[in-house]
Amino acid sequence: MTLKRILALLLAAAMALTLFACGKQAEPAGSSGSGGYEESPEDINESNYQKAVAFENEGELFKAVAAYRKCLDYKDSHEKVKTLCNRINSLSSICGSDHIVGLKSNGTVIAIGDNSNGECNTFNWTNIVSVSTSLLHTVGLKDDGTVVATGSNNGGECKVSGWSDIVAVSAGNGSTVGLKSDGTVVAAGYNEYGERNVSDWTDIVAVSTSGPHTVGLKSDGTVVAAGCNYSSQCCVGDWSDIVAISAGTAYYGWLENGHTVGLRSDGTVVAVGYNNNGQCNISDWSDIVAISTSDSHTLGLKSNGIVVATGRNDYGQCNVSDWSDIIAIHADVGGSIGLKSDGAVIAIGNNSYTQLLATNWTDIKTAF
Repeated sequence: MTLKRILALLLAAAMALTLFACGKQAEPAGSSGSGGYEESPEDINESNYQKAVAFENEGELFKAVAAYRKCLDYKDSHEKVKTLCNRINSLSSICGSDHIVGLKSNGTVIAIGDNSNGECNTFNWTNIVSVSTSLLHTVGLKDDGTVVATGSNNGGECKVSGWSDIVAVSAGNGSTVGLKSDGTVVAAGYNEYGERNVSDWTDIVAVSTSGPHTVGLKSDGTVVAAGCNYSSQCCVGDWSDIVAISAGTAYYGWLENGHTVGLRSDGTVVAVGYNNNGQCNISDWSDIVAISTSDSHTLGLKSNGIVVATGRNDYGQCNVSDWSDIIAIHADVGGSIGLKSDGAVIAIGNNSYTQLLATNWTDIKTAF
């Protein structure tokens, strides 16, 4: 064998030994043992957090909530979930019944329709950031966290002047509910069925009341309820991954009408309660971004700005298939209202108090 050949074999052997030794080096701490790196809990939380931030920046609010919930105790994820759920539920709320109330972009409020109880007396309200109505009263949330109310006060539902640090409000028949910034809930009005028994609720990010029953959405996507359960409208204990809620309008004389609707982060919808008019027939809905319920019909807003409806249609309140460019919706007794992206209002259904003249409004931020 020549010297050249021997040197070549030695060089090859040395290279082989080097590669073998490199392959046998100790695996880094935290490795999976199979050549891959096993992420630490910190890494997983950071990954989910960054995904959530990206979804939020892209306007994908539901996906953002789902991602933040995967790292709920990391950084400000808990506060992010609260903020986004409030945004989602505020987009879902646009309402009116025998009267319609509109929140203008300058923080003032206009109203039209039945005013027999003073429910339309909002002309002197200012600095309002959110409004909600029942059949007989109207509630406004001010930018300083205080609350104003006008209309029927038979059950004490307008006794909200002492409230503070409120971030969301919901008006139901004979009842008003407020969500505080710390995730607790306050309520005023009738309590015949325990609908005001919410003082022990915590970690709440959204509220909705029909009057006889009240529903709360928790930051982890589960739902709690209190009050009348005649039609199982409070049977929401097994719900999960919810981002928005709506308690269907009910009246103390027609308690069997109550139902509750929840929007999941994947755009599907769940419902429980009275279904005599098909108001809970929403199992095939998809790509929904907002929901609203009345006593007997349910509306869903799809991501492309069109609206779907199910339930009672005696006033044509479900004839919304031709609506487009809608950004917020509300269903109430005998009527449906939509807010378009240009601030215009569209309405259909019962017009017994000329409330549908709200379609002449412009520059509306939210209409109830």
